[in-house]
Amino acid sequence: MALGYRPDWVGQQRYEWFYLYGAIEPLRGRSYFWLLPDLTSESVRFFVEELRQEVGQDLVLIWDGAGGHRAVHKQGVHGVWPVALPAASPQLNPVESVWRVWRKRLANRIFESLQALQEAVMEELRIFWQEPEVVISLTAYPWWRKALKYTT
Repeated sequence: MALGYRPDWVGQQRYEWFYLYGAIEPLRGRSYFWLLPDLTSESVRFFVEELRQEVGQDLVLIWDGAGGHRAVHKQGVHGVWPVALPAASPQLNPVESVWRVWRKRLANRIFESLQALQEAVMEELRIFWQEPEVVISLTAYPWWRKALKYTT
């Protein structure tokens, strides 16, 4: 092979994906996750409505500035009060701690199919809904505990 020669790429790159939606409640350690096919305003609305139904009461959602999250602010969902975090401030969002731990568990693995990846995702998320104390230890920041104490 001559210096500077780039070999031909044999094969076809193909991508499949899904989106993981999640919400946590830092004081009680409750967590809710949905795997959805896209990140659209309709999917965000579906997730928020399902979350509201599961919780069974009004709720406050802390959102980062992701584009898909803006749909909830614009359209509104009955009984859901969205609060936007400042831009570029993931350290303020409790669910980011869950994502950080979760990503480490799935890093550097290759999956044969999207279904295999989905199954691995669900298996790795299981600890969060089966062991609420894990969620509490990751997300119940002192300032959240103090703020939520006055709202519950």
